[in-house]
Amino acid sequence: GGVDETDAPRQGWISRLMSGELMGSSGRGSEDSSSEGLEASVVIMNWKRPQNVRQILDRMVNYKAVKEILVWHCNPETVFTYDHLKVVSIVEPEANSVHGLNTRYMGCLRASFEAVVTVDDDVLPLEHTINHLLKAKLQHPDCLHATHGRNPRPGCVYNFQQVWNHEQTQE
Repeated sequence: GGVDETDAPRQGWISRLMSGELMGSSGRGSEDSSSEGLEASVVIMNWKRPQNVRQILDRMVNYKAVKEILVWHCNPETVFTYDHLKVVSIVEPEANSVHGLNTRYMGCLRASFEAVVTVDDDVLPLEHTINHLLKAKLQHPDCLHATHGRNPRPGCVYNFQQVWNHEQTQE
Protein backbone atom coordinates (compact mmCIF):
# COMPACT_ATOMS: atom_id res chain seq x y z
CA GLY A 1 0.00 0.00 0.00
CA GLY A 2 0.78 3.65 -0.11
CA VAL A 3 1.81 6.12 2.51
CA ASP A 4 -1.02 6.85 4.96
CA GLU A 5 -1.78 10.34 6.21
CA THR A 6 0.27 9.92 9.38
CA ASP A 7 3.35 9.11 7.32
CA ALA A 8 2.88 11.91 4.81
CA PRO A 9 4.61 14.66 6.85
CA ARG A 10 7.56 12.39 7.60
CA GLN A 11 7.82 11.28 4.00
CA GLY A 12 7.83 14.89 2.85
CA TRP A 13 10.44 15.83 5.45
CA ILE A 14 12.88 13.08 4.53
CA SER A 15 12.44 13.75 0.80
CA ARG A 16 13.22 17.44 1.34
CA LEU A 17 16.23 16.54 3.47
CA MET A 18 17.54 14.06 0.91
CA SER A 19 17.23 16.67 -1.84
CA GLY A 20 19.32 19.09 0.21
CA GLU A 21 16.46 21.54 0.65
CA LEU A 22 16.65 21.48 4.46
CA MET A 23 20.44 21.66 4.65
CA GLY A 24 20.77 25.23 3.47
CA SER A 25 23.69 26.51 1.46
CA SER A 26 26.33 25.66 4.07
CA GLY A 27 26.67 22.10 2.78
CA ARG A 28 26.77 20.77 6.36
CA GLY A 29 25.11 17.58 5.17
CA SER A 30 28.23 16.51 3.29
CA GLU A 31 30.71 17.79 5.87
CA ASP A 32 32.45 14.90 7.61
CA SER A 33 33.71 16.91 10.62
CA SER A 34 36.98 15.00 10.64
CA SER A 35 35.89 11.38 10.80
CA GLU A 36 39.45 10.06 10.99
CA GLY A 37 39.74 7.30 13.59
CA LEU A 38 35.97 7.10 14.11
CA GLU A 39 34.04 3.92 13.42
CA ALA A 40 30.57 2.71 14.23
CA SER A 41 27.78 0.34 13.37
CA VAL A 42 24.29 1.67 12.69
CA VAL A 43 21.10 -0.28 13.49
CA ILE A 44 17.89 0.62 11.64
CA MET A 45 14.51 -1.02 12.18
CA ASN A 46 12.49 -1.53 8.98
CA TRP A 47 8.87 -1.79 10.06
CA LYS A 48 6.47 0.19 7.89
CA ARG A 49 8.51 2.75 5.90
CA PRO A 50 10.91 0.79 3.68
CA GLN A 51 11.06 3.71 1.23
CA ASN A 52 12.51 5.85 4.03
CA VAL A 53 14.99 3.15 5.02
CA ARG A 54 16.24 2.94 1.44
CA GLN A 55 16.74 6.71 1.33
CA ILE A 56 18.56 6.67 4.67
CA LEU A 57 20.80 3.85 3.42
CA ASP A 58 21.52 5.74 0.19
CA ARG A 59 23.01 8.51 2.30
CA MET A 60 24.56 6.66 5.23
CA VAL A 61 26.57 4.14 3.18
CA ASN A 62 28.72 7.13 2.20
CA TYR A 63 29.46 8.25 5.77
CA LYS A 64 33.13 7.58 6.44
CA ALA A 65 32.75 6.66 10.13
CA VAL A 66 29.83 4.30 9.47
CA LYS A 67 31.47 0.96 8.78
CA GLU A 68 28.38 -1.25 9.01
CA ILE A 69 24.62 -0.77 8.80
CA LEU A 70 22.36 -3.49 10.18
CA VAL A 71 18.80 -3.33 8.83
CA TRP A 72 16.44 -5.42 10.95
CA HIS A 73 13.36 -6.26 8.90
CA CYS A 74 10.56 -6.41 11.49
CA ASN A 75 7.69 -6.82 9.05
CA PRO A 76 7.61 -9.63 6.45
CA GLU A 77 5.66 -7.36 4.07
CA THR A 78 8.40 -4.69 3.90
CA VAL A 79 11.54 -6.82 3.47
CA PHE A 80 13.86 -5.62 0.71
CA THR A 81 17.47 -6.18 -0.30
CA TYR A 82 20.09 -3.46 -0.49
CA ASP A 83 23.28 -4.32 -2.32
CA HIS A 84 26.16 -2.65 -0.51
CA LEU A 85 29.12 -4.07 1.42
CA LYS A 86 28.28 -2.02 4.53
CA VAL A 87 24.64 -3.19 4.70
CA VAL A 88 23.68 -6.35 6.59
CA SER A 89 20.04 -7.44 6.45
CA ILE A 90 18.50 -9.28 9.38
CA VAL A 91 15.26 -10.89 8.25
CA GLU A 92 13.71 -12.06 11.49
CA PRO A 93 10.27 -10.42 11.74
CA GLU A 94 9.28 -12.82 14.54
CA ALA A 95 11.81 -11.06 16.80
CA ASN A 96 9.40 -8.16 17.14
CA SER A 97 6.87 -10.47 18.83
CA VAL A 98 9.55 -11.87 21.12
CA HIS A 99 11.51 -8.73 21.99
CA GLY A 100 9.07 -5.90 21.23
CA LEU A 101 10.68 -2.47 21.54
CA ASN A 102 13.93 -4.13 22.62
CA THR A 103 14.48 -5.55 19.12
CA ARG A 104 16.68 -2.56 18.19
CA TYR A 105 18.94 -3.37 21.13
CA MET A 106 19.13 -6.99 20.05
CA GLY A 107 20.41 -5.57 16.77
CA CYS A 108 23.08 -3.69 18.72
CA LEU A 109 24.31 -7.00 20.14
CA ARG A 110 24.98 -8.16 16.57
CA ALA A 111 27.03 -5.08 15.66
CA SER A 112 30.69 -5.51 14.76
CA PHE A 113 31.82 -2.20 16.26
CA GLU A 114 31.77 -1.04 19.86
CA ALA A 115 30.07 2.26 19.01
CA VAL A 116 26.51 1.66 17.80
CA VAL A 117 24.06 4.29 16.60
CA THR A 118 20.36 3.39 16.48
CA VAL A 119 18.34 5.20 13.84
CA ASP A 120 14.56 5.32 13.42
CA ASP A 121 13.11 4.85 9.95
CA ASP A 122 11.91 8.45 9.85
CA VAL A 123 15.16 10.17 10.89
CA LEU A 124 18.32 10.81 8.90
CA PRO A 125 21.17 11.92 11.15
CA LEU A 126 23.62 13.91 9.08
CA GLU A 127 27.23 12.78 8.85
CA HIS A 128 28.56 15.55 11.07
CA THR A 129 25.99 14.57 13.74
CA ILE A 130 27.21 10.96 13.75
CA ASN A 131 30.82 12.18 13.94
CA HIS A 132 30.07 14.50 16.87
CA LEU A 133 28.34 11.66 18.74
CA LEU A 134 31.33 9.38 18.18
CA LYS A 135 33.77 12.07 19.31
CA ALA A 136 31.70 12.60 22.47
CA LYS A 137 31.84 8.84 23.07
CA LEU A 138 35.63 8.92 22.81
CA GLN A 139 35.82 11.79 25.32
CA HIS A 140 33.30 10.23 27.73
CA PRO A 141 33.32 6.47 27.10
CA ASP A 142 31.18 5.57 30.12
CA CYS A 143 28.21 7.66 29.00
CA LEU A 144 25.37 6.87 26.65
CA HIS A 145 25.25 9.60 24.01
CA ALA A 146 22.23 10.76 22.02
CA THR A 147 21.06 13.69 19.95
CA HIS A 148 18.38 14.37 22.60
CA GLY A 149 18.34 13.80 26.30
CA ARG A 150 19.43 15.04 29.67
CA ASN A 151 22.59 14.81 31.75
CA PRO A 152 21.64 13.08 35.01
CA ARG A 153 23.24 13.98 38.32
CA PRO A 154 24.38 11.23 40.69
CA GLY A 155 21.46 8.98 41.58
CA CYS A 156 19.98 9.45 38.08
CA VAL A 157 18.31 12.74 39.04
CA TYR A 158 17.93 14.98 36.01
CA ASN A 159 18.96 18.61 36.13
CA PHE A 160 16.07 20.17 34.25
CA GLN A 161 17.18 23.67 35.28
CA GLN A 162 20.45 23.11 33.41
CA VAL A 163 18.53 22.04 30.31
CA TRP A 164 16.13 24.97 30.59
CA ASN A 165 19.03 27.44 30.94
CA HIS A 166 20.75 25.91 27.90
CA GLU A 167 17.57 26.19 25.83
CA GLN A 168 17.14 29.85 26.89
CA THR A 169 20.66 30.74 25.74
CA GLN A 170 20.02 29.15 22.34
CA GLU A 171 17.13 31.50 21.49
